[in-house]
Amino acid sequence: MEAWIASRVLFDISTMFIMLRHSVRITLTKPCFILLNNFNHERFHCLFTNQSTLWKSYSVTKSCDIPEHFYDLIELSKLLGTDYVLPFTGHFRESSGYTIGMYRQTVDLYPASRIDRTVFKYTVYAMIVFLCVISHRLGGTTPNMKLFSFVYTNTHPVLCDIGAYNAEVRERLSHRAEHFNDKKWSRFMTRKTIRDVVRYLRIIFPTFFQKKKTAKRCVLNEPDEEGFDDETHRLVCQSDQKSLIQVLAEYSHLMPRETIQTGLIQTWVDKFKDKMGPVQR
Repeated sequence: MEAWIASRVLFDISTMFIMLRHSVRITLTKPCFILLNNFNHERFHCLFTNQSTLWKSYSVTKSCDIPEHFYDLIELSKLLGTDYVLPFTGHFRESSGYTIGMYRQTVDLYPASRIDRTVFKYTVYAMIVFLCVISHRLGGTTPNMKLFSFVYTNTHPVLCDIGAYNAEVRERLSHRAEHFNDKKWSRFMTRKTIRDVVRYLRIIFPTFFQKKKTAKRCVLNEPDEEGFDDETHRLVCQSDQKSLIQVLAEYSHLMPRETIQTGLIQTWVDKFKDKMGPVQR
C-alpha cells in the first residue's frame, strides 16, 4: 500500500478550508499536508497521508508551539535541501485545535508508482540516507520507518513527515541541549544494516520484490521483459551483511546532490572509517 493518497486537483481557499474542517471532524488521526502552489498562491494542493500521526492539540492551558516533529522537518530541510525534504513554511490550527502544516512546493511531486526500475537504486540509497539522518536527529535512536511519510519525484523520495512517535522517543539526556548519544549513534551506523530499509521498500514498492521468500539470495522481482541493473542487485540483495556506513560509502555516487554527498555522507565516513570494513566502489 502506498504511503499516501494524493489529490492533484486544485481547490480554492474557501473550498479547501471547508474540506479540512469536514475531514478533521470525521477522523482526527489522518493529518493533512498543505502544499502552497508557487504559480498561484490562491490555490493549494492537498495531500492526505495514509498513516496515522499524532497531532498535538492546544488550548489556553497548553503550549501553542508547533508539534516537535515540525521542528525536525525544518532542520532536515535545511540540512538536505528542499528537493529532499518539503520546506515547512507555516501552519494554522483548525477550529478543533489540531495543527495543520503548510509546505511550499518546489519540485513536481508524484505517488511512489512514478519510480521505475531504472532509477530504483537512487530511491533505495536516498531511503538509507533518510534513515541515518533521522536517527542522528533523534540523538541515536533507531526510528520506525513505517511512520515516515514521503511523496516522490521522478527519481527519489521527498520527506514530508518523520512521525510524531519517532520524535517523542528520541534520545533525551538531562542537562543536554541537543539530546545526542554519540555511542548509541555509533552503534547504529556501524552495526545496523539496510534490512529495515528493504522491509519498508517492500511495503511501498510491492511489485519490485518477490512475494515469497525463496532459496535465491536475490529478493527483487524481475518479469521477463523488465529487470534491474547489476548495481541495483548489489545494493539491495548483496548489502544485507554490511553496515549502514559501509553502504553509504560504497554507493555515495547514487546521491546526486553534492552538498549531501560531500558535506554530510563524507563527514560520517571520515568519522567511522576506523570501524568500517573494506569499501568497494
